[in-house]
Amino acid sequence: MAIASSDPPTRRLLRPALLSIWLAIPLVLGALAGSALAAPATASAISISPASIDFFVGSRSPLRGGYPGEKQEAFYSVRNTGGGPLTVSGMTIIGPDAALMAFDDTYDPFCGSGRRCAQEFSLAPGEERRFKLQCTAAQGGSFTASLHVASNAASGTGSALLSCLGWQQPIIQVSPSSLDFGIAHRCDRTNSYCGPFCETRPLTQTLTITNAAPAPSYLDFYFTPELGSPPYDDFIVDTLCTWDSHCSIGPGESLPIQITFRPYVTMAYTALEIVSQYPGQAPVSIPFYAEGGFGQLAFETPSLLGAVPVGETLMTTYTVRNAGNSCLQLHGPALITWDGLELEATEPFYFTLQAGESRSWSLACTPSSTTDDGRGSVFFEQTFEGSDFASQWVHCQGLAPALDVTPGGGFALDVTGDGSALAVRGGGLGDPLATAGTGAEAEAEGGCSTGAPVHGLPLGVIFLLVLRRRHPRRARRG
Repeated sequence: MAIASSDPPTRRLLRPALLSIWLAIPLVLGALAGSALAAPATASAISISPASIDFFVGSRSPLRGGYPGEKQEAFYSVRNTGGGPLTVSGMTIIGPDAALMAFDDTYDPFCGSGRRCAQEFSLAPGEERRFKLQCTAAQGGSFTASLHVASNAASGTGSALLSCLGWQQPIIQVSPSSLDFGIAHRCDRTNSYCGPFCETRPLTQTLTITNAAPAPSYLDFYFTPELGSPPYDDFIVDTLCTWDSHCSIGPGESLPIQITFRPYVTMAYTALEIVSQYPGQAPVSIPFYAEGGFGQLAFETPSLLGAVPVGETLMTTYTVRNAGNSCLQLHGPALITWDGLELEATEPFYFTLQAGESRSWSLACTPSSTTDDGRGSVFFEQTFEGSDFASQWVHCQGLAPALDVTPGGGFALDVTGDGSALAVRGGGLGDPLATAGTGAEAEAEGGCSTGAPVHGLPLGVIFLLVLRRRHPRRARRG
């Protein structure tokens, strides 16, 4: 059995249409809300870059800050990131330390040099304009302000933080407190010879420099002399800190610098200073020593070894010494063009003498006659000095055999001639042959006397004595 509906026919027809409208209401409301929140496609938007503006000194960029009283600079740009024209009506520096900051008209006179730029300008979509600010910190510390840009921008940020640092004086600490490289043998530039150095101290050392000052502080410094750069390239430095290439250390930071001494010249470096660029800060002196040296061969034995009768042997000691301030490497000794010399040299023939050290050998000299004495050259090769050579001429004097005259009784004999005199006197048996001085001295002498023995008189003189003995010009018995 069918059940009759109580709804009128008209309501039954409208029910599907009303349901469709009800379901569409949320969609329509959402679209209306989104349309109300979105900016118009032709609206402008502003962007300031960077959002935090730091001041610096151009020559030390990117280091932030500067010395008290030193002009610092900063750059920023205003950009239209929207779709419509952007009109800027003014820019102002405000904040607790704004008095230290201003616009810089040396870059662009558009804004002048005050803290407010009242000029109006417009930027098309995507266009930007660049501006320059300046700051001068009166003392060490951190100083802040804000930059505000007034415009018709519908969105974006129209302000930026300004930060200006005044550096405090660095506190310079060095470790170790001194550097001592001692003495090292010089290198040879022409022969590419370098080492061994015979160093007296380590040739590679590390100097650590610390800035112990609190923030904000920067140690900007260089060395003098400028180690590692000509003409001071006797040093190899892993971090060059020179007048035209400074080194910088922030607050609480340290910089280790490795220094190697490799001398090319024979000079001593006795000073090293850290020169800080902070106004009024005195240089820091570091006790420092490094010396380039070389060996120098000195012959301690004189050229004339002595005198010895012909045919006999004179034994002496031959000595050389290193008179330089560094080591000396030798090859030798050896005799060249010699006669009557014998050097008792034992191995090794290659040896090294340290500064002040000496070495000796036995040297025998046997003259063959009074005119042909023992002689020759003692030769050394100085291999440590680029194969240089050194030699010394040595000789010994040959003497004739000694002569003793024993007269049978006491006598006195004066032999005079052309301005000279020879007196042979005897006081008794066994008295030796003696010599007197000039003829005048012989005339002044009276009586009998004795003199010193005469050794090595030539045969001609002996013959003359005998001749005078038989035919004296003046003879007197004692």
